[in-house]
Amino acid sequence: MVRNKIYTLVGPLSYTRSCIRVFDLETEEVKSATPDLDSLYSFAMAPDGRSLFYSVVDHSNIDIMLVENFR
Repeated sequence: MVRNKIYTLVGPLSYTRSCIRVFDLETEEVKSATPDLDSLYSFAMAPDGRSLFYSVVDHSNIDIMLVENFR
């Protein structure tokens, strides 16, 4: 919950379309915070409540990356 708002992940947690919706406790309105997205799995709010972060799978291939000298 951020500033009198509740954010929820709506839709099946599988390879279907999902979105993040926000419920405003003051106005009792529900709005979409994101468009319908494929494979939306998780989200987080920034501590200041100004940014919304979410992860999506943009393709079904899997890559393994090696990053050397990472600090």
